[in-house]
Amino acid sequence: MEGNWGELNQDLLHLISKKLGTFSNLIRFRSVCKQWRIDVEPTDLPARLPWLLQPDPTLFSTDYRVFSVSSKTTSQIKLPINHREFGRMFHKAPSMGFLLVNSFKPKQFLLNPLTETKLHIPFPKGYHRTIYMGPNPNSNSRTIKEGIHLVVLKLEFEKNPINSIMFWQSNNDKITTFRIPLYSGPALPGYYKGKLFVTERLLKKTSVFDMETGAKMNVVIPNPGMHDTFDFFIEAMGDLLGVVLSYFCDGDLCMYKLKVYQLKHTDEFEECTWIELQGIGDRVLFLNTENQGFCLSTSDFKGFRGNCIYYLELVEERNKDGKSSFHRRVLRYNMEDGTKEELLNYVDLNATWFVPSLD
Repeated sequence: MEGNWGELNQDLLHLISKKLGTFSNLIRFRSVCKQWRIDVEPTDLPARLPWLLQPDPTLFSTDYRVFSVSSKTTSQIKLPINHREFGRMFHKAPSMGFLLVNSFKPKQFLLNPLTETKLHIPFPKGYHRTIYMGPNPNSNSRTIKEGIHLVVLKLEFEKNPINSIMFWQSNNDKITTFRIPLYSGPALPGYYKGKLFVTERLLKKTSVFDMETGAKMNVVIPNPGMHDTFDFFIEAMGDLLGVVLSYFCDGDLCMYKLKVYQLKHTDEFEECTWIELQGIGDRVLFLNTENQGFCLSTSDFKGFRGNCIYYLELVEERNKDGKSSFHRRVLRYNMEDGTKEELLNYVDLNATWFVPSLD
């Protein structure tokens, strides 16, 4: 008996959607027709666990592979952006469900690849790396001004190379800019409670800038222990964490070693110090390849293990003629016992962690 699939009973659609199991399956389900997309609301979704999003090899393809942390399975979806543009994207605060796209056109935009919502940003064309996108509902940190949407780092070459911080409020087109030391890093500056934290690698310290004025505060925080610099600053459920992902060799054995520090401070940041953590509780850290990372809590995102760090390790392979090729692999580091587990042994160099959203 023939019938219109778009007219299926809404209650039946809800029951089907709850049996699909994975977010990628539900996206395909909602893509069948407009009516199914309307009837299956975001409240019906399974847990939006972080994906590892990576392009398939063809440059102008729109096919992407999605690795799920919870199921340890890989599926394939189509997104409204080709691989050439994907290589020009830089990561963001994941709760927003947006990617910052550095378009070939003069203007950049924020893109939700699942809903195809696009929000243009009046930034000048250039190399922008995302520091903060907010407000973040999974965080207790304050925004610097009502309506702030995006904070980015830009490297400028007008006369002398200089790092600039640019922040933009979504309720107007005004961009505020101030400058920070050029020789900072490797961690991107960290945004936390209206302040910007910049690791100055040559001086082995962290400097603090007031985001309202752009002025450098009279606060100097020595880097802890033997480490010269942090590799990541991550706002984590009301705390600022500094993460060291160091690579070292002992004879023929080379490996990564992870350390996590928390910033302890007074209310007005007159006194600050880094304290090494032996664990991060129910929090989970995800580290991307552009020295960007984010934090989720197992109380908000069920299905993955707390007190762990997921990261992408660079792997070099040499062929018979001595030439090298590179890829990455996905590892999970358990802070409780210091062990690491391989979750995926081959990942594209452009892969990025992403928390999807259909809101």
